Amino acid sequence: MKLEEWNDRATLKGILQDMERNIPNFSKADRDSLISAYEYNIPGLKAFAKDYYNTHLPVPADSWNLVNDSSVLANRQISFITSKINPLLHHNFDEELRYSPLVIATYYSDEKPLPVLQISNPIYGIEMVLAQYYHGPNCHDAWQISVKSEMDPLDIIYLTRMFDKLKPKSRFSINYFPKDKIYGKYSDNHSQFSFEVKSDYELYTFVSLVKAYLKIK
Repeated sequence: MKLEEWNDRATLKGILQDMERNIPNFSKADRDSLISAYEYNIPGLKAFAKDYYNTHLPVPADSWNLVNDSSVLANRQISFITSKINPLLHHNFDEELRYSPLVIATYYSDEKPLPVLQISNPIYGIEMVLAQYYHGPNCHDAWQISVKSEMDPLDIIYLTRMFDKLKPKSRFSINYFPKDKIYGKYSDNHSQFSFEVKSDYELYTFVSLVKAYLKIK
């Protein structure tokens, strides 16, 4: 088998396995029908899955990324949240997989789709919605975040001074958050709030503070 054929078959298998996980009542007949229709047309299968996912959000971030032929920026955002940020909210790798990042909405930059991501750990009652707006190759990329803590208010020292900075602007990604995921300021409600940080480092710092406060070991 040629390398190109092997890659196509591996891609086909990966997409179909994702669809089995993500589509309710997906049957063997559905799988066989798609294999028959798209075995030699991977772009067609991707387009089919992409259309389904984008009209049935939320879906796992990795599944969304696989069929959207995402930009370098979207790939980087998903990789950073999956590998660096989401693990902070979980006790072990099994827990990370069980509550893997979701794409809950999308927006566009330079005609490329970018994800609005959600990470959560129901065990600790914590949920975060995140999106990064791309300002340009020579600019810092701000993350906007909405946080909901269902069990305990996040009464963390320095949060008001460090992170109570949200200044809504029409170009920013928070306008693409689901409306029920847009909150007020941290100083008004320590259990659910929206804000902005200037960099990956500030985002990592914030989530590390939440991890320590909730005693996620």
